[in-house]
Amino acid sequence: MSSPPGLWIARRRATAGGLGSAKPPLPDAQARLQREGLDVAVIRFTHIWPFPAHLVRPLLQRRSVVIAVEQNYSGQLADLMQQECLIETRRVPKYNGRPLYTADITGGVRQILAEGNHVVRWAIGRPRSCWKPFQRGT
Repeated sequence: MSSPPGLWIARRRATAGGLGSAKPPLPDAQARLQREGLDVAVIRFTHIWPFPAHLVRPLLQRRSVVIAVEQNYSGQLADLMQQECLIETRRVPKYNGRPLYTADITGGVRQILAEGNHVVRWAIGRPRSCWKPFQRGT
C-alpha cells in the first residue's frame, strides 16, 4: 500500500534556485513551504557566468529535487545548472509578462513535489504541467 501524497511530499528535500526577478519572492516562498512541512532550501544567484559550479554542486547534491525558478520560456538557468553541475533540474518558468509572485513559486514547487512533474509553466492563468516521467506499474 502506498503512503498518502502528503507524507511522500514531506520526505522530499528540494532546492529552488533563481536570479533576477525570482530573487525577491524566493525567501517568502521558502518560508511558506516550510510552514507547510516541506523541506525546501533556496539558492539566490548573484551572477551566473562564470558559473560557480564548485560552490553550487555540493549544495545541490544534498537534495533529491533541484528546481530552477525563472521568468523566461526557455529555462536558461535550469540548462546552465544541468550543464555545469550534471544534476537533473526541474523547472518553474513564468513567461506571461507579469511579475513572479510567491504563490507562483509555491504552487510550482508543490506540483513538482506532489506529482513528479519536470516542468510547471506559468503562461496564462493556471499553471500547466508539461512533462511527467514514466512510472512503471501505473
